[in-house]
Amino acid sequence: MRIRSNRFKLFFIFYLQIITVHFSAGIPDDLSDHIRANYETWEWSSEDLGMMGWAFERSYNDHSYIALQTWMAMQGERGGFITLGFDGGYRFDLSPYASLDTGMYLGAGGGRGGYHLSGGGLMLRPHVSVLWRGWDAFDLAAGLSYVVFPNEGTIESVQPYIQLSLPYDHAGNRTWELDRNILSGFHSMGAVGRHLSVKRGTINEAGEAQLNFGLVGIEARSEVTEGFYVKVETEGAAQGHSTGYMQILGGIGKEHQVNNYLALFGEVALGGGGGGGVSTGGGMLLDGALGARFGLSETFYIGASGGYLNAPDGDLSGYTLALKCGYQPSSSKSDLSSTLFLPSFTHTRIRYAYQQYLRGNDMWRSHHKDENVGNIGVQLDAFIDPHWFLTGQGFAAADGNAGAYMTGLLGVGYQHDLNKTFFSTSELLIGAAGGGGLQMGSGLVMQVNTGFGVRMTDTLDLVFQAGRLEALDGAFVATVVGASVQSELDW
Repeated sequence: MRIRSNRFKLFFIFYLQIITVHFSAGIPDDLSDHIRANYETWEWSSEDLGMMGWAFERSYNDHSYIALQTWMAMQGERGGFITLGFDGGYRFDLSPYASLDTGMYLGAGGGRGGYHLSGGGLMLRPHVSVLWRGWDAFDLAAGLSYVVFPNEGTIESVQPYIQLSLPYDHAGNRTWELDRNILSGFHSMGAVGRHLSVKRGTINEAGEAQLNFGLVGIEARSEVTEGFYVKVETEGAAQGHSTGYMQILGGIGKEHQVNNYLALFGEVALGGGGGGGVSTGGGMLLDGALGARFGLSETFYIGASGGYLNAPDGDLSGYTLALKCGYQPSSSKSDLSSTLFLPSFTHTRIRYAYQQYLRGNDMWRSHHKDENVGNIGVQLDAFIDPHWFLTGQGFAAADGNAGAYMTGLLGVGYQHDLNKTFFSTSELLIGAAGGGGLQMGSGLVMQVNTGFGVRMTDTLDLVFQAGRLEALDGAFVATVVGASVQSELDW
């Protein structure tokens, strides 16, 4: 097996950023975690690309921070260009209300241009801004960033950006305090299967009739106030002929509790998506739906919804039917109809992960077949008891000339303590994958992982895993080896 030295450099830089922030940061600042939204325009080769970034940020008392962040195309001609990664930095106080924010984003992804545009997929984004914290409801920042895809990519740009952020408290059960606007942690997480029936006359990027397709993904909710919630949803094509299509949506909804088991809801969402030959123009997506949710027990639910999805500056438009099933922690209140008192997951964690795909057969890629693929990703785990956990995972290619490859997976895992220092872990996952020339068929994939972990501190573990990823109706087969740094998500 041939391993290039730049993969070791990527692996080293990736974990050095995460571990350095963790060990230097100290105690999390419970009042300073944020959900962030950014917007900037990349310019290169006479082309403009409007990009929106979403991030979940964990701050520390010494003014350092680390965030899970995704960037997605919203304007231009690159709908479906999406990256996933991590942003870390430090803020210097300028006054009681202002600070100088310096940081670096390290991520991976691509789309709508393939490896010719993003190369191997690795993305770096150093940035500096002035942050103003003069309101209880939100913070505002403006600054400059530099974006480059150094692993044989063609994108390189310097641009101004704006940033809006909302305080976030992961551990709180009350989700909207009267004197401070603070969101709290996710109160439910589940799997979503969606069928998109495109409107008659819709064409794809090749100028041909766009066919219907199916998606699978993950949805997480956080209650805002009684009856209202915000949600994050990510899905990828897993059925049909649009392999590589992916969308990320964030929105708000209103739920009406009919009785202790049945609830009706309506929701709207904004996001970005594209790929797989689907015409989404610049990538902006608008989504709306009405549906119902039924509690099978105090912890498990099923649901269904019907809605409409539209790309305002693309050709994609159609009706959607979604089925959902998931888990939410049981309420300690006797009145289960009060969503205001739904508890968040009490034991959650985040894993900053690197995985490498090793060739499983000669047909696994359409180009660069002799190169393995390195991926950067994130794994979010929610424990339902001391051993079993639900997990949602997302990865994007950063090395191996597979830029634009991404995968999203949902599954179940089991962790067993061997002693006070070591533990074993196993996972079974299913989801969607595509892009980068990897032969994924319709996009539906399955992955199994097993490995062991080492407890480095009370809140930080190092995990090594090996497994297998396979396209259920495509030629792709790969052995997966990886490592992750996992931290308790007590924000």
